Amino acid sequence: GDHRDLHSFPTRRSSVYVTAASAAFQVDTYVLPGVHINTLAEANTAISSGVQTDSSTFETINFTDSANHPGHFGNNNNFPANSNNFALHVTTTITVASSGIYTFGTHADDGLRLKIGGNTVIYDDSNHVPQDRFGTVNLAAGTHTLDLVFWEQGGIAAVELFVAQGNFNYFNNNFTLLSSTDGGSGVTTDGRAHV
Repeated sequence: GDHRDLHSFPTRRSSVYVTAASAAFQVDTYVLPGVHINTLAEANTAISSGVQTDSSTFETINFTDSANHPGHFGNNNNFPANSNNFALHVTTTITVASSGIYTFGTHADDGLRLKIGGNTVIYDDSNHVPQDRFGTVNLAAGTHTLDLVFWEQGGIAAVELFVAQGNFNYFNNNFTLLSSTDGGSGVTTDGRAHV
């Protein structure tokens, strides 16, 4: 059998790890020329048949375009697009080390849809000021795809993606940014067993 020295790995607050080959979140940016994206359907159209303006990888989904709105975690990335009216398509693969209940959360302006393993966990088909949304899912140990569609229509743009083990319907200190780095956020890239 596998005799790993489990004590050599640091303790994590969550049992979700990124195992993407790129060791990061793939973030693709799209626009629909002449269209103000206002709905999830329009964001999906931008992704499927619009103009791709950027393709990058990021260690976290923690974006804002306003220094006056740092979200829950601060240390924000700039959006790959410096304009209004764009859609982001974020993909990666996560590995769940321990089966159980997990709550995924987003803090976003404007709307989005988050799927884990092909199942919709968060669905927010509206334009609004920055707001939290939560979705709880029972995940088996193993790998699961993560697919996030987000759009920005106008004004402040912000999106954070975070996770906590357990069932929550409000933001609290159990949540950490879903991350592909070893910073205590609950997601790492090495794929090894952690305790």
